[in-house]
Amino acid sequence: MQTYLRYFLILLITFFFVGCANKTNTPSFVFSLSEAELNDSLQSSFPLEEDFIFGKLVVDTPKITMKKASKRMNIAVDLNLSTLFTPKQKGSFALSGIPKFNAKNRSIYLKEITIHTLSFSNMKLNKQLSNTFLKALNPMVNKAFEEFPIYTIPNDSFHRNRVKNIILEDGKLSITYGF
Repeated sequence: MQTYLRYFLILLITFFFVGCANKTNTPSFVFSLSEAELNDSLQSSFPLEEDFIFGKLVVDTPKITMKKASKRMNIAVDLNLSTLFTPKQKGSFALSGIPKFNAKNRSIYLKEITIHTLSFSNMKLNKQLSNTFLKALNPMVNKAFEEFPIYTIPNDSFHRNRVKNIILEDGKLSITYGF
């Protein structure tokens, strides 16, 4: 009987100290997402299609990369453009943005998006046309990443309502959970 009482007291004291430690600013749990996990999550939102008066644009196959020294997430995206004046053109563009957490739907979105490069495999654009196309493409891309999260915390996650912070560090997206 004394052995059970001793174990009970040790357990009670342990819970007391753990509870006190959780009241400090130390995170209780940090979960890191790799590029592969984010890419798998993002694939479900693509392809995106947009019809214009002069043609059709299909944005597909996003690939997320995270550099160790950057606070911005990089995404390379394939695109297909068909217009009244040209045959179907395959191309790609690269963008970057800052991951932000939306507590209402427990999802991570990309904000402050910047498109860095745009290229087509069979067509060369002069600088003016390239800038015009980028200006037209930018609102579509921003809208897509406002509507479609790059990652959503699963409903069956125990900590889904306890996200304190997200940060991009060491080439991984770290989610800090706390109480």
